[in-house]
Amino acid sequence: MRLRFHCQNRIGILRDIVSHFVDYGLNVARGEVGGEHGNAIYLHVPNLLNAQLATLKPVLEAVPGVFGVRRVNLMPSERRHLELDALLSSLSDPVMSIDMEGHIVAANRAAGQLLGVRIDEVPGLSLNRYLPDVDLPALIRRNNARVNGLRIKLRDATFLADIAPLHREHLDDVASLAGAVVTLHSVDRIGERIYQVQRQELRGFDALFQASPRLASLIREARRMAPLEAPLLIQGETGTGKELLARACHLASSRGQAPFMALNCAGLPESMAETELFGYAPGASKGAPRRQAGAAGAHRGGHHLP
Repeated sequence: MRLRFHCQNRIGILRDIVSHFVDYGLNVARGEVGGEHGNAIYLHVPNLLNAQLATLKPVLEAVPGVFGVRRVNLMPSERRHLELDALLSSLSDPVMSIDMEGHIVAANRAAGQLLGVRIDEVPGLSLNRYLPDVDLPALIRRNNARVNGLRIKLRDATFLADIAPLHREHLDDVASLAGAVVTLHSVDRIGERIYQVQRQELRGFDALFQASPRLASLIREARRMAPLEAPLLIQGETGTGKELLARACHLASSRGQAPFMALNCAGLPESMAETELFGYAPGASKGAPRRQAGAAGAHRGGHHLP
């Protein structure tokens, strides 16, 4: 059974509380101090029965400085441990905590799968066994700062490692180093993520960098014009971001969820412009046996950028 004592933070109060369990021959397996101001004590008494608690509770609450006693499901450290396990298990990237000897202290399920062992077999493993070409403890001591994107090979796979040093007692010198948290990002998966980002077509006004008052004024005017049901003329030299601005206007309009098509009319031969834009009916020409929708029809309800 786990108990929480709301109490004063005074010398000797833990001894006074525990003495009553001793009188009943009950072993206190673990204790923790919590609360914002150290005004809570948590005790784990494995063999305490409900009937014994009913008898002991008035006695415990009579201890000077104890304001209340109640049962709890978890000790604070147990709750943190479960929450951390749940968080790490939700990560698809391998994450490991290592000590300054290069031994793994804790890891998530993805790390266990990468190393080829069960998750309960990971603590105590030497990471040097898997990374013979990289001395991580020496690297951590040498840098004593976060390292991002270190390219390493582990079990025939290539990863980019982020290494965050851990210090004791909120210090930041080399002597206080206690280890590091290592997160491994698969190079292949990073490539996929970059590709997905590059495929993303949505670009709103927030994506436009307002580098000057003149540009800021232009964007304010574009925001004002975007909701209007009227053609917009955007003029500017090549490479100045006309398409980005047109896409932002599209997203801010009532048709923002409809398709947006950028069409280079200057690259269309005059003889093909009409058919490319508006399509053609069957038999319109010798090589047109079927109806073909043009760009205007295919993106009906959206916007076109000529």
